Amino acid sequence: MEDKKYSCEYIERNKAVSGCFAMFMLFVGITFIPFFF
Repeated sequence: MEDKKYSCEYIERNKAVSGCFAMFMLFVGITFIPFFF
């Protein structure tokens, strides 16, 4: 039970981190891609 609860929290945290990272990459792409064209 404890392991399952921990893994669920870990997955939720990873999803949050992945979402933040995706937003960061999107922001960087929007900011810097015009310099390459």
